[in-house]
Amino acid sequence: MRAAFLLCGLALGAATPSLSAQDELPGAPIRIAPVPDNLAAVDLDGDRKAELVSVQNGEVCLLFGGSCDPLPVPGRASLWTVADWDGDGYHEFLVLVDGKALHRVVLAEEVLQLSAPLAEGLDGTPPLGIRPASFVRDLDANGHPDLIVPRADRALIWHGTPEGLVRGPEVGGLVQLALEAGDREDGLLSKYTRTVTLPEPDTADVSGDGTPDLLIRFGDQVRQYLASEQGFPAQPSVEVELDQFREEFDQSKIDLGNLTKLLKYIVVDEWADLNGDGALDLLVLSAGKVRIFLGDASGVSLERSKRPVKLDGNIFYAKVAEISGDGVPDLVLVGVEDLGLADLAISVITSFKMRFDFYVFRGRGDGSFHPRVYKEKTVVLEGGRLLSLIEDNKEQLAAMRESIVRIADIDGSGTSDDLIMLGADGRLGVWRNAAPSDTPFGDLAEDFLQRAFDERGKLEVDVGTLTEWVLGRTSALIARTRDSEPSWSVQLPEGWKTPHSLVARDFDGDGRAEILVVRRSVPEAGEGEDPPVAELSGWILDPPGP
Repeated sequence: MRAAFLLCGLALGAATPSLSAQDELPGAPIRIAPVPDNLAAVDLDGDRKAELVSVQNGEVCLLFGGSCDPLPVPGRASLWTVADWDGDGYHEFLVLVDGKALHRVVLAEEVLQLSAPLAEGLDGTPPLGIRPASFVRDLDANGHPDLIVPRADRALIWHGTPEGLVRGPEVGGLVQLALEAGDREDGLLSKYTRTVTLPEPDTADVSGDGTPDLLIRFGDQVRQYLASEQGFPAQPSVEVELDQFREEFDQSKIDLGNLTKLLKYIVVDEWADLNGDGALDLLVLSAGKVRIFLGDASGVSLERSKRPVKLDGNIFYAKVAEISGDGVPDLVLVGVEDLGLADLAISVITSFKMRFDFYVFRGRGDGSFHPRVYKEKTVVLEGGRLLSLIEDNKEQLAAMRESIVRIADIDGSGTSDDLIMLGADGRLGVWRNAAPSDTPFGDLAEDFLQRAFDERGKLEVDVGTLTEWVLGRTSALIARTRDSEPSWSVQLPEGWKTPHSLVARDFDGDGRAEILVVRRSVPEAGEGEDPPVAELSGWILDPPGP
């Protein structure tokens, strides 16, 4: 489970954060000072109640749910995370010590301590320091968590099985070196830094066998690791270099009268099952055409291609979506009118007007598409000065970005399908049963296109639409709250400001999640007092049952 609660703050010395009560709002008010590096809500003693712990200067401290001495995180290069390791539905505090052994932090006889190793010999070499990292993931959805262990400039994946962890592939990352010469006359090196960026693993059923496979995207390279009973292979099953589809850039052919022609140099890839065999196929938009490559049980192959779709105009977006209603995926393309340097200058100074063309090519069901346009619509995005429009929408965008949305079991139904939203203004609401587990929040664009191309649909694109596309899942969740009143809501006291955070956990063991909200603030200093220290303040709120 990836829903770990982490709140990043500032390192403010070695003082242990303390907790005290406030009495401005019904519930359980809290105050944590100074601001810890991180907070986590975890079950430390197996009683199915979440305890709140902080991590400060490499030490784990129990804030409430008991009292005990802090526990220093062992090792010189250790990672910690919050995850459900044993599958009981409750989060635990896990520590990867020096990349070699995995432990759980437990509370036994009012003492914080490390458990016996959950796994050893993990062969990792994380960077020096004590830091949080999301290294526990159930990548193949088999119910047994996998480990992603840093190993120098690579990531080693350990595959979770009923028998234990099995060594999997090593995934390469990007290493960047920075050298800085000093002020000395001899020009000797004074500073050297090394940064390693590891790709984010993703999962999808690439081969069509019903088992999630591993997808690694790094820059223009996509690697597929096809899962078997033994886990993931040590080497990629398939590698695709998307850069091979990019047209060679010719600076001499830049047309200032139509800058949108530069869109032909972008490469857009879309992965979907186009022919109904369950395996992922690859669709690539580049250089004025859409190329299609089919996948099977062995992964995608650039040798199995379909006839490309040739395009006119400045096409910059391709999406596979079911528009025709026949159960076969269709192809949606979006293009923009010719725009030159003069047009952009006018848009900034006076007003702007931009035309977008949406085209649908109907799918045949064999991985190809009909050559004739099935449906098309044109929309015009227009308004006053472009800079003014951007400025006017900054507040709306900021409010949406600062809103926090979570899904939890608030009503005790046993299913996490209740939606919680904390707005930037401190308005907290709960919408019960608003997020069923089978709701597909991941594809806001497809839902928008399906509604837009419905015979009764009206295709409208504005800056708000573009904002929603950028925010993706968060925006889709917020949209579910717009047409209904919350089942329960409360306004946090006047003056509530961001940065703030929210987590929903069962703190009292009644089977229903409570809501912890906190914000960072700096109290006012009285006359003659020392400068105040930043603190976290907030509440643990228990919405009423159904």
